[in-house]
Amino acid sequence: GVIGDSLASGESVARVNGQNTFVDNYDYSWGQFIARKYGMTCVNFSRGGMTTRSWLTASEGLPRLMDPENKCNAYIIGLGVNDYTLGDSYIGTAADIHVEDASLNADTFYGNYGKIISSVKTIQPKAKIFIFTIPDQDKNPTRDYTNLNIAIREIETIFDDVYLIDLANDYKDYYTEGFIYSNMRVGHYNSIAYNYMSDLLYKWLNDYMLINYTEFRQIEFIGTDYNYYN
Repeated sequence: GVIGDSLASGESVARVNGQNTFVDNYDYSWGQFIARKYGMTCVNFSRGGMTTRSWLTASEGLPRLMDPENKCNAYIIGLGVNDYTLGDSYIGTAADIHVEDASLNADTFYGNYGKIISSVKTIQPKAKIFIFTIPDQDKNPTRDYTNLNIAIREIETIFDDVYLIDLANDYKDYYTEGFIYSNMRVGHYNSIAYNYMSDLLYKWLNDYMLINYTEFRQIEFIGTDYNYYN
């Protein structure tokens, strides 16, 4: 399951009457490229413009996630780019997250991100959840995601079965130069860039699982009552 905004929905940018038009193009999202290449199913809970706040009420977001027909074994969360527009006052603190009762979470980035993770754990308790930090898209960015990324890194430490893929720190150069960067269109990408991104993300996710393999020794039992290691 892919939870995100336009960069997860495969959003394309077209020119219509001289104006930029943004189109969610799910078949060309990196999640669907991964699914087709490796024989998996990808359910996309994303839409252009999403924030952690709007995701909780959007039809593509929480309501769709909680439909048992859309249950997944692993989830990737790639939110935060648009949360920048809500300002630093929206970010909040780790105290805004109540792991035992997400209904008590504050309406902040911390609190709403925590609600999303708790919702995943409700629909699929054993799911593995990967969260992405936000990489810059230019060597001279106009936005500073530092505080949002600090929050994302801290959120990873609060929950069990949540794992950080630190795009902003470990893989930042892929987004500010080279193939992905050269195929950017108004802050988004074309299909070959999303395809290339799918190869990179799949490798980085697999590298993480191989390095931290003890966390993933029972993925065959996700969605069941079985286990091997108690």
